[in-house]
Formats: sequence, structure tokens, C-alpha cells
Amino acid sequence: VVIVLSKYWKKLFSKELGIPEHKLVIVPNGVDIDKFKMHNHEDCRRKLELPSNKKIIFSLGNLIERKGFRYLIKALNELVKYRRDFICFIGGSGPDRNNLQKMINAIGLEKYVKLIGYVPDDLLPIWMSAAD
Repeated sequence: VVIVLSKYWKKLFSKELGIPEHKLVIVPNGVDIDKFKMHNHEDCRRKLELPSNKKIIFSLGNLIERKGFRYLIKALNELVKYRRDFICFIGGSGPDRNNLQKMINAIGLEKYVKLIGYVPDDLLPIWMSAAD
């Protein structure tokens, strides 16, 4: 059995990968998409007190090694060589937080990467709408 998220993926996997449809099971995402409707970009930035002259990158997850936040930080270290008009906010908590903060400090990205901790559910759509 192969689990897919929608009828679209079921048809695609069947057609492109040759997997028989009876072996494909649709299990939709467990996220209430109504909670994540877009809000006005500028209003959200003001509410979160984010600078209007910077590109905002937002990432969220458990701060554990397998989530790969260290790769995001390495990528941002490359990006800062070409542009400095951004701030990346990483939301979430977990056992890797201290290691990530040490990494950010060691490569001098404190100005560009902020670990903001747990983000409450009611603020998620605001953060997502504020991000570029």
C-alpha cells in the first residue's frame, strides 16, 4: 500500500509510476486549511513588529536534528554573501535549539536568523502571511 494525499496524487502515481490504483490509499493532510487563510501581509508584519524593509523567511518545526534546520542555517550563511535584506525566523522548540543557536552565533548570523521558540496556533497564520 502507498499512501497519497489526494485524488490528484493517486492518479499521478498510478499513471506515471505504474502503481495499481487499488494499492494507493488517500489519506488527506491532518491540517484544517481554514485556519490558515491568508491575512493582509502588511497588517501581519505590523502586528508582529517586523521590519517592512526586509524579506521575511519563516520556518517552523520541532528543533530536532532530523528536521534539518542546520542545513537551512548553512544555506542562509551562503545567502548573506549575496544579500543582506532578510531575516529568517525559526519557530519551534526542541532538544537541538541550543546547538542551532551556537551554530548561528559561531558563523555570525545573529542579525539574520532568529530562533523565536514555540509559536501558538493562533499566530501561525499571521506568521505565514507576514513571510515573503
